[in-house]
Amino acid sequence: MFRRRQKLSLRAKVGGIFWPRIGWKRASLYYWYRLHRMEGTSRSIASGLAFGVAAAMTPFYGLHTVVALAVAWIFGANMVGAAVGTFANNPWTAPPIWFGTYYIGDWILGGEASSNPDFINMFRHLTEAVMTRDMELFAESIWPVLQPMAVGSVPLALAVGFTTYLVLEPLIRAMHLERALRFRTSPHHPKGPPKGPL
Repeated sequence: MFRRRQKLSLRAKVGGIFWPRIGWKRASLYYWYRLHRMEGTSRSIASGLAFGVAAAMTPFYGLHTVVALAVAWIFGANMVGAAVGTFANNPWTAPPIWFGTYYIGDWILGGEASSNPDFINMFRHLTEAVMTRDMELFAESIWPVLQPMAVGSVPLALAVGFTTYLVLEPLIRAMHLERALRFRTSPHHPKGPPKGPL
């Protein structure tokens, strides 16, 4: 009933990841309204988003949402926000995240990693090694790149997560207050608009 009459081609689907069909302005407004309508306290929503963004900094693709939801559940944060936060890692942001985590991890480990990491080859071999359980392939082609990325993702995830929370919590709180005020002043409110100052 709600399916498209004409299915999108693979090219159109991939292109939609890099450039939304509705345009960046409308796409941004869409996510803004989604954020505005999330249920929960400002702390819960901001914490969930922060956990999602932090999980997105790790190189463990395919597990970002699982990790974010698990951490959000443990700390009682908003799980929808956690899932949304993982979209911080997308085709536009992934390359900077890869290089950032890699070089931070390389610096922490003493600067012995390659100066020109091949991320695409590493992720391709990672899938192959997991499917075939080839530990030799993992040690030779994956671990030299994955190790510094994993190490470097820890401080980056902490920094980005805390920053996300500190920026979004007061913003979401202000949005909730605005919505509550708008609801109180609505003529459809059971008690009607307030007669005195709020």
